[in-house]
Amino acid sequence: MQLTIDGREEIVELGPSRHAPLSAAQYEILRMLSEHDVTSSDAGRIVHAHRDPPCERCRRGRCGFAAGDGSQALRGLEARGLARRISACLWTATR
Repeated sequence: MQLTIDGREEIVELGPSRHAPLSAAQYEILRMLSEHDVTSSDAGRIVHAHRDPPCERCRRGRCGFAAGDGSQALRGLEARGLARRISACLWTATR
């Protein structure tokens, strides 16, 4: 609850914090973005490599979930102002 200027109480709905720590996968994605543009699939393979156990399908090069999970990680970086989408599946670092 939070008090408004006129003294009423309102429920505060909190969204995801822009200041929450980055995951190890997000740090690695940022490192790649600093060197070159990254596809959603590339980012997804990084995310899946940081799972315990790592994704066996990604290791073999045939994971159908990598692009979706990579897009989600990149959208999180975009929300923090660290990455931006330049085409359907291609992302770059913001400078």
